[in-house]
Amino acid sequence: MRSRHARRTAAAALVLLVASLLGAGALSGSAAALTATTTAFTTTPQSPVAELASLTFHVVVTPATATGTVAIVSNGTQIASAMVTSGTVDISVPSMTPGSQAVQASFYPVDAAAYGSSASPTQVVQVVAQGHITLTVLKGSAVSPGGPVPVGSTVDVGVSGYPASSEVTAVLDSTGVTATFRVDAAGSGHALVHLARMLPSRVYRLTATSGRVTSSFAFYVYNPNLSSSPTPTPAPVVPTASTTPTVAAAGIPATGRTPQLAHTGAEVAVVVPVAVALMIGGYLMLLWSHAPSVSYASVAGRHEVRRSRPRHARR
Repeated sequence: MRSRHARRTAAAALVLLVASLLGAGALSGSAAALTATTTAFTTTPQSPVAELASLTFHVVVTPATATGTVAIVSNGTQIASAMVTSGTVDISVPSMTPGSQAVQASFYPVDAAAYGSSASPTQVVQVVAQGHITLTVLKGSAVSPGGPVPVGSTVDVGVSGYPASSEVTAVLDSTGVTATFRVDAAGSGHALVHLARMLPSRVYRLTATSGRVTSSFAFYVYNPNLSSSPTPTPAPVVPTASTTPTVAAAGIPATGRTPQLAHTGAEVAVVVPVAVALMIGGYLMLLWSHAPSVSYASVAGRHEVRRSRPRHARR
């Protein structure tokens, strides 16, 4: 009995040993079939970049035989992707959000049984806000947006966040005052703008443009010869209608002007003579009413004339 039990135990152990060896061999064969990959990228232009400047990611995946998708992730959000063949791919992004962007390129193979996925080291790309403008009065202080600047002043126009080494054109409204200058590799530069003494007092807008990057700065220019106040005054309110109280009554139209009586159409040259004739007629009637009346009577064959009292006397 004991020998039979020992033989069964030894057989079970042998089976387990063979199974373990077979499993290990299968795993090692599978691991040998999976090819590891690496991913790296470079950017053009290099950091820092302007907010609206197009940015190109040149991605390299090794080995070059690996085919799959490359995803560009910035601060945890995918911003672009493309298929990689022959080991390289260029991915362009039209713009990026201003600020510090942690960018990484990740590779996902089409044949996951033959190639492994990989991710590049993280690179920090500084994105500068598009076209920022500052104004400083020469031999003076900085100008706040909307702040007053007297005519005759020369202001230093400072810009940042423009495409590296690009040409910037600054224009002061439609005054004909312009300045053209080139920014450095970081997208920053300066120019001097003179405010002519004949400029009227009002708000002006300085606009700086380079390619797709455009920014503006509004400030108030005052002329002491034309304005007593160094601060802008509200534009006068032009009433849309007369503020005179209107009257609406029968025959009196409410026009917003002083009410006038309705016109009858009778001419003065006709009314006056008629009035005079009526006055004369009334006066004659008054005289006639006071005149004594005369009647004729026949008395005994004689004609007598009798005078009677006026009508109003008899009453």
